[in-house]
Amino acid sequence: MRVAIFHDYFSTQGGGERVVQELGKIFHADIFTTDIQIPILKSNNFTITSLGSIYSIPCLKQTSAAMRFFRSDFSHEYDLFIFSGNWAQYAAYHNKPSIYYCQDAPVRALYDQFPVYYSHLNTMYKPFFMTWAHFMRYFDQRTVKQVHTIVANSYKVSTRVKQYYNRNSTVIYPPVETTKYLWKKNEKFWISVNRLYPEKQIELQIKIFSRIPDIELLIIGGRGTGDHSKEYGKQISNMIEDYPNIHLLGEISEEHLIDLYSRCAGLICTARDEAFGLAPIEAMASGKPVVAINSGGYLETVPSECGRLVEPHIEELISAVIDISEKSDAYHNCCIENAKKFDSAIFKDSFLQLAKKVIHNIS
Repeated sequence: MRVAIFHDYFSTQGGGERVVQELGKIFHADIFTTDIQIPILKSNNFTITSLGSIYSIPCLKQTSAAMRFFRSDFSHEYDLFIFSGNWAQYAAYHNKPSIYYCQDAPVRALYDQFPVYYSHLNTMYKPFFMTWAHFMRYFDQRTVKQVHTIVANSYKVSTRVKQYYNRNSTVIYPPVETTKYLWKKNEKFWISVNRLYPEKQIELQIKIFSRIPDIELLIIGGRGTGDHSKEYGKQISNMIEDYPNIHLLGEISEEHLIDLYSRCAGLICTARDEAFGLAPIEAMASGKPVVAINSGGYLETVPSECGRLVEPHIEELISAVIDISEKSDAYHNCCIENAKKFDSAIFKDSFLQLAKKVIHNIS
């Protein structure tokens, strides 16, 4: 089975990029993308090829990426095409049969999160963004009709796919290689693992730990280019200057991340209506509890015996962090057992079966 995978860009090493690399290993696939800025990719045992450069200006970046994928045609070279991201599915016009793995789709900035993105814009930029979003919604709706099979990474995303695309989807949870994570006795710090984007509500985390000065917070994650991540990252950097217990580490190596997971007291997650979230699974695979917002994919991944889901109110979040910090080690066994439900072996079997089914139905 010859498989090609299309993914928007590899500008940061987030959960979506890790999933695509796992798919690459499973299918020994060729991966096609646009922007590549992650050195770690050089060490993996599959090929990654850029379809060409794209603009770095917001909106133009996304549009130029979509056009790169739209113009691609490898239809005679592969048996199956897998799309991941918000713009890679434009390759569906010429590359069939296809599976669209929706990791945080439909495009949040065009649909349910449009008001959030719009509110963060400079007043002069808002009319342009409004017009751009209108046209991109139109093309997005046309493009998704070219996809044969849609897979959602959570039931939350599957509901969105039905709501905005009127398409049914199969749910396959993202993979976590649970056996590579370690547990060590907790130390007095929490971690936050997410890209620096407004929808992650990292400012909420800063407000929480600014009120708990004797507990450290380590914020881990990179920022993108050609979108609103850069300005938000600056805002977060400025916010933590007055709090010596809060540290912004940026992107770190996988080895360093695994070490921090193993020693932390817990993971804090504050993303607004998160699609799934790999970080809670990684934390639980390390035997560590999770405090998360009571919404989105967290409802599917974080049971009460593995932490606490609370409303996005400062006092409730502070209380949850303090309570769990006092008994973090008690969550050890339950967390590890729950994480096994999302192991990469399950993901591999599910995706291989689906791929064979799609090819069989087309042939």
